[in-house]
Amino acid sequence: HTGHGGSLNENMVLDNDGRLGIGTASPSAGAVGGKVVHVQTSGETASVRVDRSDASTAGTLSLTAGNSTLGVYGTGSKPIAFSVNGSEVARLDDAGRLGIGTASPGSLNAAADDLVVGDGTGDRGLTIFSNNASQGGIYFADGTGGSDQYAGGLIYYHNLNRLDFYTAGGAQWFLGSTGNLIAASAGNGIDFGSG
Repeated sequence: HTGHGGSLNENMVLDNDGRLGIGTASPSAGAVGGKVVHVQTSGETASVRVDRSDASTAGTLSLTAGNSTLGVYGTGSKPIAFSVNGSEVARLDDAGRLGIGTASPGSLNAAADDLVVGDGTGDRGLTIFSNNASQGGIYFADGTGGSDQYAGGLIYYHNLNRLDFYTAGGAQWFLGSTGNLIAASAGNGIDFGSG
């Protein structure tokens, strides 16, 4: 409680179940349940701030648990925005689409908007950084077992300096370090069409 002019105002409550309410007399964990710090306000931002007074150490928000799931939960049809130095750098929208460098990943092609990098300005890119004796790949899966995990794919073998093109669960073409395109088997060829 805080007091002014002889009156008391309740600003914080710790209830019998160990739930802490700031700005609310009825702290609730909502659908998530369990212990909670519930911050509520009207007409201004409600937030939890982690701050360090010296520049040599980091302010951290740690999630630890004895089970298999740690989560950041949002309720309602609201996005979760991630900001650095006061500017938004990524957003997870209410449909589960992740935008890096864009606040509206859902504004692009609906068949390929689960992950969107960039906002259409300047240079943007995605880098897969592997060991020089390992591989980096992009896989197209239509199942979770066997070759369904890599029905299609682009795999770069750093030890061979070779890019492999996969379809139907297997390598069909190799692009070697000399720039030659090589068929994976003798029966493969380039079909220029019959028209």
